[in-house]
Amino acid sequence: MNAPLPPFDPLGLPLVPWLLHAIAYLTLTLHFAAMQFTVGGALLMLLCWRRQPGIARFFGTALPLGFSYLVTFGIPPLLFVQVIYGQFFYSSSVLIGAYWIAVIPLIIGGYAASYWHRMTRDVRVQNQRVVIATIVACVLLVGYIYVNNLALSLRPDLWLAHYAAYPSGNALVFGEPTLHARYLLFVVPALMTAGMALVLRASFLRGRGATAEADSSYTVGVRSLAVGFLLEVGAAAWFGVAAPPAVREAFAAPGALPWLAAASALLALGALVAAYQSQGRAGLGLPLLGAHLLLGAVACLVVVRDLVRQIYLRPYFEVSSAPVLPQWGMFAAFALVLVTGVAFLVVTTRQTVQGLLAASRRAAAAPAGASARRRTGVSRRGATRSRR
Repeated sequence: MNAPLPPFDPLGLPLVPWLLHAIAYLTLTLHFAAMQFTVGGALLMLLCWRRQPGIARFFGTALPLGFSYLVTFGIPPLLFVQVIYGQFFYSSSVLIGAYWIAVIPLIIGGYAASYWHRMTRDVRVQNQRVVIATIVACVLLVGYIYVNNLALSLRPDLWLAHYAAYPSGNALVFGEPTLHARYLLFVVPALMTAGMALVLRASFLRGRGATAEADSSYTVGVRSLAVGFLLEVGAAAWFGVAAPPAVREAFAAPGALPWLAAASALLALGALVAAYQSQGRAGLGLPLLGAHLLLGAVACLVVVRDLVRQIYLRPYFEVSSAPVLPQWGMFAAFALVLVTGVAFLVVTTRQTVQGLLAASRRAAAAPAGASARRRTGVSRRGATRSRR
């Protein structure tokens, strides 16, 4: 292949490939779960800002936590991509360098906007739609840049032409037919994850007597799940049509790839069914089952994603051929920190989620006109200042 491919790291892989992949799959699944909740929560918050203020307030309270998990869980899989596919990922990052650097201020901007919304939503009501739209724009732009980078990393045959046309790294990918299908596969599952969070919230509120808010949360959650599932199927079909012949043949042939893709679809469908069956029920059993099924669907897609990457890169590189120089001491230290950190996050997340649900219950139990009176008071104060 006539591609400007850098050589593999002479230090080799620090662990056997299957173990590296296993840890990468685990950490990327956690990152995707946090990312999908954050992106989907921002989208639903923007859509529900006026019509379902309780839902918008729930996501507005949760998004700063979602951003923190998104960033924290995003570091390990990024490191593993650099370890396993470094010569591809670094090259594509340089080729779109101006946009790749922009990821950092965009994440900071979205994170800051989520905190700004949470602190000012009760006193500056009229400006909140702009703040929420800023959050949505930041997370969607970050996702688009990531998809561009990862898509370009799979196409060394485009590198020379891309560099010749844009030597300053100030342009995104061109010539990759699966790019926008990949982007939809990135964004659409976020609607399902955020919808499942609303179904969980609905069951919790129904058990505490907040029936009206529970019904609203359930309706939006199930609709978001259904729309997300249908769009995900459509995006997968689009990717299948646009993918190169080697990828289509791998999906058609017996093997792990089609089985994992089918398992992901069935698990996502099971999550939708569990959410639908929880209608009118106060227990958290069915929504929790649906949440775990949805997490399983995400995990299957993570593996599918990597297997597709391996097919793309097979003409240039195979992980099994890379030299391995094990560093078991460093791995033991990493594993200890990882297990301790995940256990700590599980405990703190459980407490935080309980606090979020309790806050939703208090907000639902508050007088229906409280928020309206608060907005009226703000607008009256603004009118008085303008007359002065």
